[in-house]
Amino acid sequence: MLFFFFGTFGSIYYSTQFLQFVLEYNALETGIRLLPLTGAVFVGAAVTGKLAPKLGVKLVVGAGMVIGTAGVFLLTQIESGSTYSDFLTPLLMLGFAIGLSLSPATDTIMGSFPESELGVGGGANDTALELGCALGIAVLGSLLATSYKDKLTDMVGGRLPAEAMDTAKDSVGGGLAVAEHIAKTPGGGPQQAQTLIEAVHESFAHAIAHTSLIGAIIMGAGTLIVIAVLPGRKATGKHRQEESAAAEAAAESETAGAV
Repeated sequence: MLFFFFGTFGSIYYSTQFLQFVLEYNALETGIRLLPLTGAVFVGAAVTGKLAPKLGVKLVVGAGMVIGTAGVFLLTQIESGSTYSDFLTPLLMLGFAIGLSLSPATDTIMGSFPESELGVGGGANDTALELGCALGIAVLGSLLATSYKDKLTDMVGGRLPAEAMDTAKDSVGGGLAVAEHIAKTPGGGPQQAQTLIEAVHESFAHAIAHTSLIGAIIMGAGTLIVIAVLPGRKATGKHRQEESAAAEAAAESETAGAV
């Protein structure tokens, strides 16, 4: 769960920034364009409800993580001229992967705890999920910022005053704000501003591609670990049979004691 949400939420985080700062959608327009991801989650949840009992947790969760990893990897193809359609397929894949993997993975975690410790199991599940989200945004966000800063420095160099350059390197929003200021100054003008905007867009697209590659590698490693650790269908069925037998034995023991 930690590895999975590390990559998915980190990639959603910087995808929304591209939609807003590069494609210039406002907050509402960006939210509307994320709705396909939500719809894909519902579809994945419906599919996993039918497939998990038949194929087992390992195969379903593993397939979901593979799809999610592939979705993040597709973001390595993002460039400055990319449009919303270039994000649509990765978002659909990430949403479907979340729906496909979340329920059976949660069921496996909760099933590994006895009934008296289900609260502990729920806490462990929530911790893994929230920690993965937080680490994904923090770590991939830091890599994104570093990659953007380095690329913009290479492209713009010393053509901006030091203070303006520091602001532009701080974030894609800062870079666009500097370009807007340059367009209004006598020493700048629209042409120089447009040159900076193009550099900012290209730097941010490069940062997304670079960060997505690292995120996909981490998710891929997590997928292999999950596939190796999760029980197969037979093991899961055997475990549930043992639990049922133990519960029946305990009930019979209590009945005999009462008699």
